[in-house]
Amino acid sequence: EVQTQMLGNMLCKVFKKNVPPEYGETPCVVPCYLLKVDDDIVYYTLEEFIPGKFIKYLNNNGMINNLLPFDMVDKMAAFVHWAYAKYNGRLLLMDLQGVGYTLTDVAVATWDLVDSETHDLLFGMDNISRVAIVGFSKEHVYSDYFAYLNLPAMEELSESMIDDELPE
Repeated sequence: EVQTQMLGNMLCKVFKKNVPPEYGETPCVVPCYLLKVDDDIVYYTLEEFIPGKFIKYLNNNGMINNLLPFDMVDKMAAFVHWAYAKYNGRLLLMDLQGVGYTLTDVAVATWDLVDSETHDLLFGMDNISRVAIVGFSKEHVYSDYFAYLNLPAMEELSESMIDDELPE
């Protein structure tokens, strides 16, 4: 959880440095910290409290919350698409939720669910991998925010992987 949250935090910082001014406000993921008290074997995760109305923009299965104002959801989808493009179709930041542009508890979807060498699960139990990637590529719509970022189509990024799509 902590690694995933901090990956989201880093992606937001890199994204902010790379967007043109006309894009406007960008998302940020609050840092998450791991706390061990004394010599106890129990660990705790901590993050800053985010006051305000909590909203889920994108689910971890690729579904986009189309009941929200288009501007906000579209910016979140463009950010997710940008991260996917930046990492050549191997990483999709999902489960975007929080207050305004301040996000928390994000998830990562990867095309491969487990590490090919160690067979360890990549990015925890929230990684529903291909389901999320295929779902997101079908759900999101291109708009001005995508144009500002000059993003290639999802299909161009993962053409060979999408051909290996999971059955519906």
